[in-house]
Amino acid sequence: FDPQAHYLVLADSSRVEYDRLLLATGARAFVPPFDGAGKKGVFTLRSLDDALAIKRQAQVASTAAVIGGGLLGLETARALLSANLDVTVIEFAPHLLPRQLDEEGAQVLQSRLEAMGLRILTGAATEAILGDERATGVQLGDGRVVDGQVVLISTGIRSRVELAREAGLEVNRGLVVDEHLRTSAPGVYAAGDVAEFEGQVYGIIPAAIEQAQVAAANMVAGPSTGSGRSSAVYSGTVPSTTLKIAGIDLTCLGQATATGDEFTILRQSDRANGIYRRLALREGKIVGAILLGDKQDVRVLKKLISTGRDVSAHRHRLLDDDFDLETW
Repeated sequence: FDPQAHYLVLADSSRVEYDRLLLATGARAFVPPFDGAGKKGVFTLRSLDDALAIKRQAQVASTAAVIGGGLLGLETARALLSANLDVTVIEFAPHLLPRQLDEEGAQVLQSRLEAMGLRILTGAATEAILGDERATGVQLGDGRVVDGQVVLISTGIRSRVELAREAGLEVNRGLVVDEHLRTSAPGVYAAGDVAEFEGQVYGIIPAAIEQAQVAAANMVAGPSTGSGRSSAVYSGTVPSTTLKIAGIDLTCLGQATATGDEFTILRQSDRANGIYRRLALREGKIVGAILLGDKQDVRVLKKLISTGRDVSAHRHRLLDDDFDLETW
């Protein structure tokens, strides 16, 4: 498209003119450059068609290897296990869910998943996918081989910025936007997995919704230029992620894995019952939370994080079972 002349050219060569344009091109699955990723039986998961293809292959397979121990990888691994496959999860990081959990919380989660029947390998590098035309397993960097007639690659996403880059817009990891969700081109906005705000591509549904609302408001009304019209402003999204596996309640909020001298960390762990809670406080305010095996305080913690309410007076009681976060 031509951002200066304000028009798009579609695949059929037709031309569409615009006053304001929203780029919501999303993201694609990231596939690391290891050998064999193009074999039959190797999948990524970004669409319904992907899910149906995995389901068809699972019906004629007995083993599965999931490369990546993030949210999507674990959810799909559990689904494959429910389809009576032997499933191994291969995670390069030292523990599962490295973006959402600290090491202690990940250990509690891993114990729960292993009790369900999943095999978990952490600190494991994938070298290659084995097999001739069709995948038979995964070769690890230390020489071990993991069987897998179904291989799912779940190693993150990359923003679809090709169109924006070709048009000369400012692109980093994603398509760079300001607080009004404007790109570097006049009249062009972006939202969702393609958008990068203050150096961050969120890649989560709540952020996409909030960004879309701000972008739409400004596309209709236009950001304020001193004429008295108000403008919608995006200030970032409090990250909120939930692991969708039946029998496991896990929600991570805000700076869930925050560490450093500026943070006060509160923990409560009951590994026997699969419970782990962690709060991160900075300057007396809750800025992050991990709730594993206990979801009753998710809503109120999300509110406390977003409002920045000072809880320092009750710091030592925040994780007590008899302390009501909602009414204090």
